[in-house]
Amino acid sequence: MKIETQQPIEWEINLSSPDILFIDDAWAAQEKLNGKRCVVTCIAGALSAQTRNGNPIKLPAKARALLPLGNYIVDGELVGDDFTAFDALEIGGEDVRGMSLNDRLRILSEMSVPQVQTFYGEDSKRALYARVKGMGGEGVVFKRTAAKYKGGRTEFAMKLKNWKSDTFRVVSFDGKGIELEFDGKPAGRCAGAANPGDLVEVRFQDWTKAGKLMHPVMTEIRDDLR
Repeated sequence: MKIETQQPIEWEINLSSPDILFIDDAWAAQEKLNGKRCVVTCIAGALSAQTRNGNPIKLPAKARALLPLGNYIVDGELVGDDFTAFDALEIGGEDVRGMSLNDRLRILSEMSVPQVQTFYGEDSKRALYARVKGMGGEGVVFKRTAAKYKGGRTEFAMKLKNWKSDTFRVVSFDGKGIELEFDGKPAGRCAGAANPGDLVEVRFQDWTKAGKLMHPVMTEIRDDLR
């Protein structure tokens, strides 16, 4: 069963308006984890997981060991061998997606699921962003505290990134690096190893006027998007 997950709308770092996300108490902030989106389902103690496209994904032993048994569905990120939840979809057979984010996070906090910390208030949100930026992290996600869970891209979740990242298709690999394309157009060359046709996540500074990537770094092969 495919569960449509929330996909944050990306805000460019140089927008003149993101200050409202820090100032307005209607928005909370969570660190944007740099891993694979993963929905974990536990039914009668049996754990399973799937990607945001509905494909099954194997949970590492470490992640399975830290997840409680019971009946629930949680949305989160798989980073290496660690799963971290940042939202709840169903608890004890009850669909909670119609509740506010604050209520869903309260329910999540009552479970023993590893979860990302949520920050409220301008000072705390700015401190989180400064810390993540200082560590070279991807950025933060601002979420509307009163919003219901909504699948797909949503105006109730905004990403503020320290650098850009996107998914590209590998055109060729010559043993030293890969040629990339984006939306069917050449996007330039990047160091890394992957097979033609693979989808890869690439971190980069910006686009050139010629439509090529500036300072690209391949971070992972996106097997979860196949």
